[in-house]
Amino acid sequence: MSKLRKCTLSLDDIGEPQRIYFGISAHQKDYRIAWAINNQTDLQLAKHEDLVVEDKKKSRDFSLFLCRNDEEELVYTLVSNISEKGILDKKNRIFDFFFVVSGEVWKNLEQELHSKLKRIRLIQAVYLLDEKQTKQLNHLHLE
Repeated sequence: MSKLRKCTLSLDDIGEPQRIYFGISAHQKDYRIAWAINNQTDLQLAKHEDLVVEDKKKSRDFSLFLCRNDEEELVYTLVSNISEKGILDKKNRIFDFFFVVSGEVWKNLEQELHSKLKRIRLIQAVYLLDEKQTKQLNHLHLE
């Protein structure tokens, strides 16, 4: 009779879904940026209900475009940083949009997307943001 091997899975291996944040400067309408990203990346970002942020003073709406890729277990989100009533992330006010990728992020996805976004003519600048720069956005449920 052969012995069965013991297999151990650490909970650290599972963890939270990862997120990649890009700050985008583009003086264009939200639907034009979503269309340009779709064409460059083969995604299908579609208009979603606005992201509503409420605080003590007022309620602000920010446009939101979403694409779910169930096969790769990824969610792509384009959210406006600017609305008629204010700014979503005041620390990152130089950006007009945030492009967020959530889920099972693979190794080269960050560089691949950054390269594709930089090729879009409607976009003036694209920056990869780290966790410290996105603290304001981390608490938002962008899925």
